[in-house]
Amino acid sequence: MCSQFLGAGTDSTALALQWTTVNLVKSPHVQEAVRREIDDVVAADVEEVGEDVLGNLECLNAVIMEALRLHPPKSWVFRQVMEEDHVVHNGQSIPAGTKVYFQLAALARDNMLNI
Repeated sequence: MCSQFLGAGTDSTALALQWTTVNLVKSPHVQEAVRREIDDVVAADVEEVGEDVLGNLECLNAVIMEALRLHPPKSWVFRQVMEEDHVVHNGQSIPAGTKVYFQLAALARDNMLNI
């Protein structure tokens, strides 16, 4: 996960970290759960936390993923319908090659989706 943050632009990384922090500040009980998890998983005397340890921080991972879902660093996603997709919208078949644009935040907050 760290490599994803480091490989992306610094603006989007900073934005994602800011929203994660905001969400933690707004939910002290979640903040405390993350703090307890880190205390339980990460040794007190360790100088560097490796990926093997980060993989065990499930609560922290969930908090970060939720922040990215609610506040994606990129507003719009652009895709092209492929022949094998068979996309149907409001009963109409969308032909292959059609460019589709959608807002990530709107999609992530759509109550009609049961994801």
